[in-house]
Amino acid sequence: MAGWLIGFAHENGRKANAPSAQRSCRLSPQTNDTRVIVCWASRMVESMWQEGGVYTKCGGMLEDLCDAGREQADLFVATDSRGADLMSVMDAMNSRYGHETLALGTVGIGAQSFDTKRAMKSPA
Repeated sequence: MAGWLIGFAHENGRKANAPSAQRSCRLSPQTNDTRVIVCWASRMVESMWQEGGVYTKCGGMLEDLCDAGREQADLFVATDSRGADLMSVMDAMNSRYGHETLALGTVGIGAQSFDTKRAMKSPA
């Protein structure tokens, strides 16, 4: 479960006064629902994006991590267990049939040039 989402984007680090941006978002209640995390990440990217920018380093981080079931409860927010059920099904399908068998539409279809290279990955 994650409690904070942090995103950053930097242009050329060797260039003087190169623009950079960062945003953070409190995830309350803490979540491991990919749909919620992607929704907030998309909003952060939209707020950081500058037309014509040439970004050389971009990324995101999740902080305030804990095991599911050990997160701090939020008194004023009702949690929806359907999200946890959906994520469990997606994880099970991807474990059984391979990486990104099921994915959110925001991921895109097919291999991207910036995808992580998995050829030399250690077995899980």
